[in-house]
Amino acid sequence: MHRRPGPVGSGGRAGGGRRRLALGWLLMAAGLAAKATAAYLPIVAFLAVFPKRTWKTFVLCVSTLLPVLAWYVWADRLAATAGGSRAATDNRAIWLGLIGLGALASGETWRYIVRFLVVRAFTPVGLIGAIWGLGSCGRRDRGAYLWWTWAGFATIAMALLARKLHHEYYWLCLAPAVAAGLGLAWHRLDAWRPGAAFAAAVSFAGLSLILSNSTWRVPDEWETLDAAGRAVAEATTRDGLVVAPEALLYRADRRGCRLEYTFAAATRAASEWEPGSSGLTPADLIEFYRAHGARWVADVGAEAGDLARLDLHDAIRRRYKVLIDRPEVLLAELAPGEPAGHAD
Repeated sequence: MHRRPGPVGSGGRAGGGRRRLALGWLLMAAGLAAKATAAYLPIVAFLAVFPKRTWKTFVLCVSTLLPVLAWYVWADRLAATAGGSRAATDNRAIWLGLIGLGALASGETWRYIVRFLVVRAFTPVGLIGAIWGLGSCGRRDRGAYLWWTWAGFATIAMALLARKLHHEYYWLCLAPAVAAGLGLAWHRLDAWRPGAAFAAAVSFAGLSLILSNSTWRVPDEWETLDAAGRAVAEATTRDGLVVAPEALLYRADRRGCRLEYTFAAATRAASEWEPGSSGLTPADLIEFYRAHGARWVADVGAEAGDLARLDLHDAIRRRYKVLIDRPEVLLAELAPGEPAGHAD
């Protein structure tokens, strides 16, 4: 008997499909490893991408989580050892404590939701257009089903992480679904009213530029960072610890301890050195660092409305020997009991 020959090129197409599947798996695994909060994407792939939902496709989708799970298992093992970082252990406990729906009962959380979802993240034009575009598709439209599934699971993930929604980048998880819906909306509007489609596009682009302006602008507090970094580098040595904001430590190329400006942040920072530390003010945190070997404290200049930073600077001037006190930088030696020295 002779085998019936298959269609010409079928082997090549099958090989190409396997290569694309392998590339897709690799990209999905890499994306999840970069941001584990997108763990809902394998579910989206299983429900909305694969035409056949079998145990093989389910295992394939879930397996994209293996690299990130392996990383966290290894990191947990390192944090549990005697030489592990207390900061890592503390951050892990903080993160696990953030997961849950409790923050949805807070009015502040809903203010963030309205501010970012309705206004800043996609602009009102983008959000309304996306909902209209996806909603106008038929129930059997596979593309719309994919994006509604994506948006649904992304919303569930964001609800579980509601305490983190003040970070604007968390709203990026909805961006692909919104972009797809907006594209569909413009396509339909352009076929019906080309002038209206053009006006909507211009409005969306204009609002996006206005609302993203702060992303491309250096915050006021960091405008003097370069000058402050040079001053700290010139006045300190590499073998001593400097208490300063992390950005200033980096710019000055110095080792040190991070400066904080609130009670909660100061207590958390101290607990990374000594578990159980509590009730520390930002000024107490500096003294805590001094007791652990820090030699200097430095900060960038304080704006008129930055009351927490201004108060901390006043406390530093009263307690320690000021070496530099200029609008762009404050540097003091952690030498209590000495009168304030000359400050240039």
